[in-house]
Amino acid sequence: MSPTTPEPRLSEPHRLALRAFAALLDAHAGAARRAAFAARRTLPRLQARERHALARWLAWQALAAATRGNPFALARIHRTDAALGRAAEAMLARLPSAGAPAAAGILHRSTQDAA
Repeated sequence: MSPTTPEPRLSEPHRLALRAFAALLDAHAGAARRAAFAARRTLPRLQARERHALARWLAWQALAAATRGNPFALARIHRTDAALGRAAEAMLARLPSAGAPAAAGILHRSTQDAA
């Protein structure tokens, strides 16, 4: 039986970027710098469509982190790549639950990590 929705095929550079940014967002303060360098190295190989998808995924990750009490995920993204951070912030503003009280402040917080 064939599925009704085709499974998305991610390119190798896109998968590597997702893994690297996931590691960055999950890293403790000591490992965050190393993780940021690794994540930054994945960006040049991404196509525009993949970069857009990465920004959307990062916006969801930032929202999820904020609801868990960590409002600094977006700051880490900004410090890793400013353009990607701005794109993720723009996506975050359009998410359906971005108006939730727990996450509302993450767009207005300082970009300084509490590492």
